[in-house]
Amino acid sequence: MKLTYHTDPGHGWIEMSWDVFQSLDISESISSYSYMNNNSVFLEEDCDAPAAIKRLKEMGFTVELVESYKENTPIRHYRRYTA
Repeated sequence: MKLTYHTDPGHGWIEMSWDVFQSLDISESISSYSYMNNNSVFLEEDCDAPAAIKRLKEMGFTVELVESYKENTPIRHYRRYTA
């Protein structure tokens, strides 16, 4: 499964669709340092993204990260994740 790894000068987030995220059954453990926008979830790189990637691998997926760097990412203006 290809996932976009968005980064800016200060942080990073893994983007995945809401449907894929819901199938992981980890929504209660995700921090408010992750974001949501439209049908995507942007999981912060330190704790939330590794938990999601671990779960994807447990489910049999191979995970490939494709990096996307922006100086001023719009992610920081999205709605914070809430379970």
